[in-house]
Amino acid sequence: KLLAEKLVDYVAMDVKGPKFLWPETAGVDGHCSAMDESLRLVARFPVYEFRTTVAPVIRGDGEISFLTVQEMAAAARHVIQVTGTPAHKYYVQKFVPRKDGLLDKRLESFPETPPQLLQDIHKEVLKHLPNTQLRG
Repeated sequence: KLLAEKLVDYVAMDVKGPKFLWPETAGVDGHCSAMDESLRLVARFPVYEFRTTVAPVIRGDGEISFLTVQEMAAAARHVIQVTGTPAHKYYVQKFVPRKDGLLDKRLESFPETPPQLLQDIHKEVLKHLPNTQLRG
């Protein structure tokens, strides 16, 4: 309805890493089809962006580590697979810790995303989504 009635002039959607990590990165489980449908819907707006914060992930073994280059490449490939095109404005953003609002209190004291990791991820994601930029 928002799209049809042109009530929204810009949409931004967070892509919380690769699909296989969505339960950990988005804090929800079992909503993959709805998230994929959201990707398709957002891509229909005239002006939109997809973005991923290179955030720490609490792994299955309890270890906390940042999204990796390979995981971010998988996220980029998934966006293309679901939407059918690599022609999206996509931002890779650094994680900045803050109090409150994070999925887990342990992340509040985790450091910012290392600049070299951001650059490495940007370089890899560009291979899949050529309109990718670094933010932050």
